[in-house]
Amino acid sequence: MEGLEEHHVSEMVLKELEKMPKSEDQWGAKIKVFKELVEHHIKEEEGTIFKSAEKSFEKNEFEDIMKKFDKEKEKIKKSLK
Repeated sequence: MEGLEEHHVSEMVLKELEKMPKSEDQWGAKIKVFKELVEHHIKEEEGTIFKSAEKSFEKNEFEDIMKKFDKEKEKIKKSLK
């Protein structure tokens, strides 16, 4: 339930940010909180989901999935810089 609420709150904040001019003082504070929320959510989901996936897949399948995940994650990080 917590994860669903985090998704919901993230969507609400993102919609607010899209409507708000970046020049507004509140925009900077809101984007910082949004970033923290998303990072926290990712950390929790990766831990929970990855543990379940590890139990559900064969070891070599799971390792392959994780390699692909890490590669995509790095591409995204580089694109954000």
